[in-house]
Amino acid sequence: VISAVTKSGGNLFHGEGHYYYSGNGVSAAPIPRLILSPLDDTMTAEMRSRLERALSGLQPGQRRALELAYFDGMSHSEIATALDEPLGTVKTRIRQGLLRMRDTLDADYGEGAAS
Repeated sequence: VISAVTKSGGNLFHGEGHYYYSGNGVSAAPIPRLILSPLDDTMTAEMRSRLERALSGLQPGQRRALELAYFDGMSHSEIATALDEPLGTVKTRIRQGLLRMRDTLDADYGEGAAS
């Protein structure tokens, strides 16, 4: 599942072969799926592979906190409650995980490319 925020502040998410928009009280309705060229597909697969590699290099607590924040859209407070951990611990794990991922992606793309 790929998540993105649109310019209007709504969320764009993928499911069942379509991209859906949910924002400001409007019900999610299907919009046409984006058509990707073979080159786009290859680049997307490569980026996904690099991100998965960067995530796999994290400590389990860092990875779980980042997954909940970015893939499940949970706030830091919600993550702390779900994991039964102090809020400061969750914030530290997310920050350290992002820094470690940046270092991994910098090594893949060249210094400063992931910044």
